[in-house]
Amino acid sequence: MNSNTHVENSAEVLNELPLTNIGIIDIQHKKITELFQKLLELKISKVDFEAVLIILDELDEHMNSHFATEEKLMRSAGVNDIEKHIHQHDFFRTKFREFRERNEIKSDFLNNLNYELSINFLKRWIFSHTNKFDLLYIESIKQYIDAGSTKKEQGNQ
Repeated sequence: MNSNTHVENSAEVLNELPLTNIGIIDIQHKKITELFQKLLELKISKVDFEAVLIILDELDEHMNSHFATEEKLMRSAGVNDIEKHIHQHDFFRTKFREFRERNEIKSDFLNNLNYELSINFLKRWIFSHTNKFDLLYIESIKQYIDAGSTKKEQGNQ
């Protein structure tokens, strides 16, 4: 497999994340996609190993912030079966931590197969989770947000 083709395919998948029309969620999804793309580009350009670690740290921070935002909105909106969703987030955190630890070892990072397998898993998880699990709660959160906006508007009259 041509490494450049693999990166292009990864970028295409991430660019196909659905819009939720929930401002903060869409902004976070865009930032995560941008960081993931940087991670892919750094590997192709064989940039300094430390630069990859910085992006991994930033991606980890943004993913955790995003998960916290989603979970808070879901709780506030009274979304049912939130525990399954949180379990999915915890699964990603575990896999990301494993990927991060493996790639702290420079020789592992430089092993294209290990890196590409990890990248492939991460991109598929993000795409699958967003398209399968995130879409389940979108309407509930929109209704919650809309109800809050309506109450504010009524209070201002």
